[in-house]
Amino acid sequence: MIFYVIYSLTKMVLYATIIPFEIGEAVQLTISQEIIRTLIYMTETIFLYQCLKSKNNFNEKQASYKIITIALGWSLAESLFGNLFYYLMNSMGEEFTWEYIRTAILANLQMIEKMAIIALIQSGQKLMDEKKAYIHIIFLIFIKYIFNNFAYNYIPQLNFGGDQWKILISKVVFNLVFGLIAKKIFKNTNKTEDEMAEEEYIKMKKKNQ
Repeated sequence: MIFYVIYSLTKMVLYATIIPFEIGEAVQLTISQEIIRTLIYMTETIFLYQCLKSKNNFNEKQASYKIITIALGWSLAESLFGNLFYYLMNSMGEEFTWEYIRTAILANLQMIEKMAIIALIQSGQKLMDEKKAYIHIIFLIFIKYIFNNFAYNYIPQLNFGGDQWKILISKVVFNLVFGLIAKKIFKNTNKTEDEMAEEEYIKMKKKNQ
């Protein structure tokens, strides 16, 4: 949680100093400002990487457990600091609004998203240690952040005329696809010795046929 707090403070400082303060989230930003904002949000990966590198009780074979633990902790901190105040301020209202349901779904969706990003960072770190190419992982993470910031503002087909439920469904689809790709990369990068031996056996068997 401490890494999330540091990340939030860093993001606030960068956002307030690099992008003019008078420009709010509801105001249309220029392309250059959107790119800067995307890079600011991408600093999250630095802190997630530090979480992975920090001392823990997981060994190399338990990488998946480490990813789940960090993702749960990060998502919990994100929900507490990002949504708790919002819920508390509106909890006394007498009128029900579906916005609360959408916010709850998004909070769970963000957990899947964070798990996928952490899995990609872990895979990139392993490939880096093994001196193998990992540029595709950096590209995929970059595309994810670019898509989150640009798609719903600059692609009319994904705006759905402001229909929040359709936008939510499109986010669910995008994150599920992103999660499946991250899972595939992680599985291929973090194979156990038994899995690699089995693959070699299957290859040899196909050659001999």
